[in-house]
Amino acid sequence: MEIRELTIDDLRSYKQIRLEGLKNNPTFFGSSYSEETKLSTQQWQERLKKQPNKLNLGLFYDNKLVSIISLIQETKEKRKHCGTIFSVMTKEKYQHKGLASILLGDLITRVDNSKKITILTLKVGSSNYNAQKLYKKFGFVEIGTEVDSIKYKDNYYSMKIFQRVNH
Repeated sequence: MEIRELTIDDLRSYKQIRLEGLKNNPTFFGSSYSEETKLSTQQWQERLKKQPNKLNLGLFYDNKLVSIISLIQETKEKRKHCGTIFSVMTKEKYQHKGLASILLGDLITRVDNSKKITILTLKVGSSNYNAQKLYKKFGFVEIGTEVDSIKYKDNYYSMKIFQRVNH
């Protein structure tokens, strides 16, 4: 098992994980399968392009990318201590094996060691109980709910907002 920063070379596997996650769990994420299948190669590459305020990590199992997580750091002077975690996804075949937990733990260790980001925020589908349990395990607390923030097939779904503060 290996965890490393993703590069353009990982694009095919990264795209596959995202599309699988969006297709299988359409109410858990703000983006949609249909939107992301229309993205150009350049738009996909831009997501994995190295940027000073962004980190895309992947967990490789048997040399295959099976889990992803992304972090973006705020760029405004008074908000540089804040980061947002998103795109926490694991290939369906590898779910419920603790891999997302290992990947999230690695990301948090990197953040804590950098001492640049002290507040991590993320959103999670209100019915995604496994993810909520995972985030709580790492010290995230629920700070609010975005009511009906996802609309899918004429139904509305809420997102819970979680935060972890480490001053």
